[in-house]
Amino acid sequence: MVRKYDEALRCVVLPRIGRVPAGALTQGDVQRMVDEVASHRTVEHARKALTALRVALRVAARYGELGMNPCSGVRVPASAEPERRARVVTPEEAAAITTAAGKDDARMGRSFAAPLIALAFGTGARLGELLALPWGPDGLDLDRGMVHVRRSIDRVRDAAGVYPFIAPKSRASRRDVPLAPDDIVRMRRHQLATGRPPVGALVFAAPDGTPLSPIPAQRAFKRACKVAAVEAPSPASTTRDTATRPTL
Repeated sequence: MVRKYDEALRCVVLPRIGRVPAGALTQGDVQRMVDEVASHRTVEHARKALTALRVALRVAARYGELGMNPCSGVRVPASAEPERRARVVTPEEAAAITTAAGKDDARMGRSFAAPLIALAFGTGARLGELLALPWGPDGLDLDRGMVHVRRSIDRVRDAAGVYPFIAPKSRASRRDVPLAPDDIVRMRRHQLATGRPPVGALVFAAPDGTPLSPIPAQRAFKRACKVAAVEAPSPASTTRDTATRPTL
């Protein structure tokens, strides 16, 4: 999140109003900046820029360097494009995608895509959360049939070339999700196929035990969708009544 704010400030906000001292900024300055970004780029860029600027100025106000936040009352223009509704993925489509991923795994002699995709459909966990998931009571607890989401991985490698673990974005991101019986059986097979990793080891790990890159998982998901002849769902698509969300 910090990286996204930094990018919005550097690439969008500062080129437009960076020369104006924070204390001299007015609501009109900010509104004109937002309108310009929405017009020349996208409404989403304008929204992100306003959010990043609002957070930065809130910090300045906290240290007494700013009075009233000039972002107050600023509005992002409505998008001219109609909002696209997320396509709902049926249980049959989810099963077809998982089956296709299983055939891909068999061809490559591994256990990876099918259990990962099934767990995504079954729990609604994000890809980064799944790749940070450990075996045991602090993560994938098969004895109790629960997934305890407590962390995620960053999308950018650290100085050592490893994807670091990061804390959840909010309290709501820390959650416990029950597993369906079929998913418990599938994950036990994955556990056996990967050599019965010890408690604390990652459920989906690189050969050296470090977190995997998200890219192979995303590619495997798209490939499985293509083989299954199912349109790749958006992150907001649901697969069943429990509102699980594929976020690969």
